Amino acid sequence: MLTALLSFATAIFQQSGKLLADIGMPALNPAHDRFMLCGNDAMLQQLMAMLDQYGFSKANSRSMGHYVIEQAFIEK
Repeated sequence: MLTALLSFATAIFQQSGKLLADIGMPALNPAHDRFMLCGNDAMLQQLMAMLDQYGFSKANSRSMGHYVIEQAFIEK
């Protein structure tokens, strides 16, 4: 399941934008797109790296960003 989700996310973030174009969606853009991510730590780390690569940043208590992480189930 994780492999399938990461493959899907990778397809969405490909620079060609073909997947989003095929379903009639505009390319992802940090100017207007926001995300809330929830999942296991390995998946979150990979998705955050993808988002960061495309100019998105993680929100925190000091700065508004483009994505937040659901922290309710993160093991410490």
